[in-house]
Amino acid sequence: MTDTEEQIVKETQNNSTPESTEQGLPTNESSESPEPKNENSPDKSTNSSFFSAYEEETMSEGGSSIPKPKPREDRTQTQMMIEISTAVLEEMEKKKNKGSKVATPDPFKGDRKDTKRFLMETEIYLCMHPTEYNNDKKKCLFLLSYLRGKNTESWKKAQSNKIFEPKSGETALTFQVLKDEFKKHYLPADIQAEAQIRIEEAKMTD
Repeated sequence: MTDTEEQIVKETQNNSTPESTEQGLPTNESSESPEPKNENSPDKSTNSSFFSAYEEETMSEGGSSIPKPKPREDRTQTQMMIEISTAVLEEMEKKKNKGSKVATPDPFKGDRKDTKRFLMETEIYLCMHPTEYNNDKKKCLFLLSYLRGKNTESWKKAQSNKIFEPKSGETALTFQVLKDEFKKHYLPADIQAEAQIRIEEAKMTD
């Protein structure tokens, strides 16, 4: 083969070489990038679908999502004191109501036949309220406050003056003394009337 023929063969071989090889570019195998990995694994995809289905079911049943419960607020010291005070007042009110079940005496209007009844009702009421009427002055004023009418006005005023305007050197009015004075003023006539009725009844039986 001549020199001219050899040169032609070399040029032909050089022309058949791919450009990518001449430029040193990577081949198809190396240039192919790996497929991107799926970020969502099967487990994550399943969990996401489950919670989505649960939310949709909750929304469809009630029309709205379930409200989150509000966090419980800690009671302050002021709130606790208010609650304690309220409980104490309620307990006091209960005791007061228990004591007030006994009716107050019917007012005494000077009718002598009601003397014993009035004294008895007054004694019962005072015994059932020992803390409210714990001294002679309160007891005397209670009895006098239930004397009504013109037939008791004069005697009531005289006894009230012994409490509010006592004379110098005069002993303080006690409840026992007031009861005794009340009996003396109203009871004797009642006793006489009762005796007279018995006499009349005895005459009728003869």
